[in-house]
Amino acid sequence: MDNAYSMKSRGVHPEALRREFNDLGRFALSEGNLLEALLAFKESGNREEVAIIGQELLSKGRLYDAMDAAMFLGDRNGVLNGLKKVKSDVNFPVDDCLRDYLGQDSYDLLDRAFNKWHEKKGIESACSFKLAPVANMAYQLADKYDIGVGISRGGLYPAFIFNLLGLPVKIADSHKTGRGASFRWIDEVVEEDLEEKNVLVLDKDVISGRTSKRVLDELMKYDPKSVSVALIHPPIYCEGVRITGTEASNIPRGYKNIHISNCFGYKKLDKVAKKMDRIIKGLKPKITVKKYNRAHSYELIKPMF
Repeated sequence: MDNAYSMKSRGVHPEALRREFNDLGRFALSEGNLLEALLAFKESGNREEVAIIGQELLSKGRLYDAMDAAMFLGDRNGVLNGLKKVKSDVNFPVDDCLRDYLGQDSYDLLDRAFNKWHEKKGIESACSFKLAPVANMAYQLADKYDIGVGISRGGLYPAFIFNLLGLPVKIADSHKTGRGASFRWIDEVVEEDLEEKNVLVLDKDVISGRTSKRVLDELMKYDPKSVSVALIHPPIYCEGVRITGTEASNIPRGYKNIHISNCFGYKKLDKVAKKMDRIIKGLKPKITVKKYNRAHSYELIKPMF
């Protein structure tokens, strides 16, 4: 293949270059090298061979390469078929594949919508996280709780995504102060919002447990039916020592359920992708053109984001 790329760099006639890459693709196939064949046929623009190889890669469980073939073909259903088979994000770029399906423009639109959402609450800056683990967790939990409480600022992004997936949310601010933790509501909250409700606290992680304990204590004042917690970052260990992520042993007693994003698996990722696709399409700005006089002049209504 190096010779073909050398020809490409020298500006060889496109038809000769196409034949060279096709020959390389067929040779790679004869050697059983599907990835090299895929790369060669993509270079030659041989869509038929790319489709055949993509299906074979999918049947062999080589999901990322199969979805790469589908993206080359513009086959979103092919990407979705790959997503159906994803079981874990261990050594697999789940978020990249979800991004391939939704498109970078959709990710950008989602980020703009998130920024607008938290700025309206008076919060100038907030971190977004990988969409796949958050949306996957939200898809499987949002209908199991009555209300979510996002903890600013690490819990803002999951609160936003859970809210898009149907869970009403309120936002509170809590952070460590000295040996304890502060707490204040950012959204207006009345007793009826939480009383006898199954509440889900949303945050990125638990380290010392001080803020999560303060949050739990404050919520219990409203007599909820239960309080559970959902966290983005699982504990990550190196040689038996936690180096980052949640310190599970510091999650305070009193939370009914403890949900961490890596505990869900990705068996429903195709459904998550389709649901997020519909939601993001609903966020897209609608540019409305309105005729306002007989001279056929028009005014443009500005997009939301």
